Amino acid sequence: MPRLVCGDNFASSGFLPSQINTGLPPASHTDAVVDAAEAFLESLRGFQRREVLTDFSPANASRWSNFPADIVQRNGLDFRDMSPEQLESALEVARVSLGQQGFDRMMEIRLADDAFAHTGIAGHTDLFGRNNYSIAMLGVPSKEKPWMLQFGGDHLAVNHYYHGAQASATPYFVGVEPIRWTGRDRVTHDPLKPMHESIQGLMRSLTPEQLRIARIKRQFNDVAVGPGRDGLFPKSRHGIAYSRLSNASQVFVQQAILAWTGDSPQAEDYRRRYFAELDQTCIAFSGTGDLKEAGDYVRIDGPHLWIELSCQASQTVFPIHLHAVWRDKATDYGGVLQPEPWVNGLAGGPK
Repeated sequence: MPRLVCGDNFASSGFLPSQINTGLPPASHTDAVVDAAEAFLESLRGFQRREVLTDFSPANASRWSNFPADIVQRNGLDFRDMSPEQLESALEVARVSLGQQGFDRMMEIRLADDAFAHTGIAGHTDLFGRNNYSIAMLGVPSKEKPWMLQFGGDHLAVNHYYHGAQASATPYFVGVEPIRWTGRDRVTHDPLKPMHESIQGLMRSLTPEQLRIARIKRQFNDVAVGPGRDGLFPKSRHGIAYSRLSNASQVFVQQAILAWTGDSPQAEDYRRRYFAELDQTCIAFSGTGDLKEAGDYVRIDGPHLWIELSCQASQTVFPIHLHAVWRDKATDYGGVLQPEPWVNGLAGGPK
């Protein structure tokens, strides 16, 4: 099979955010999210409400992180500063906004934070746990005017934009440590299983020649377009084209898209967009490709779609942990807010 480098084939068309369709997916659930948000706000005291509500601005939109809340401060009100009834109301906002699959993943990530804290070797166990998360609303919840909803904490960043009958669900960051564990109730937890397994299956399905083409030389110690790196997408796509994959490999790519977009009630609309662009989508990786060692990294890069999965080193008994991000190049933050990158790193964005 001849060598096909995505960057060589797609650089001429570019597909930079300013050049592609910026139409937002429709959102039939906006009214329900606003109703849940207003009920939550009604449950709060005045000073708590002032913590939750903040300005709808690029600076606030980009204020999310993969670090614990006590290390990198988020917008909003912490779960630990709520009554049980208020927390239940906040979680109802999350359930309605994320849909059941996304909500279940969020709850599992919070449980992972509990499990991590209970190892007793995390150094500062007060930094971790299911209540070290927060909720914020940028602007006032409205069924007609634009506003944003954020949930954040260690290994979670939800950024939902709403404007009447349209909405967006990215940037969306998830991570987990430990990756898999069995609780005291003997239930095994694996919060990112469908994401992790679809990417692992993809990498294992590639031939040696396809792996050679898909490999990028740069080493990654985290996702490349994570917190503080808004808009820093490569100017051209690298790796191997989806169209050059076997049917089995293509199915794994599709499963990965299903896994990430499934955490949004707008999943079907996102999938239609991304599946229609699969022939202009590339897969690239760095590291071993096994997703078992720190530095292993895989991304799926299309005209709109950007998915990354990165294996992180662990400072505990766990060998590695996972970071993942889903972005839409045109509609992050609704496509109306353009935060400036604030993290020093790879100048000009990742390769």
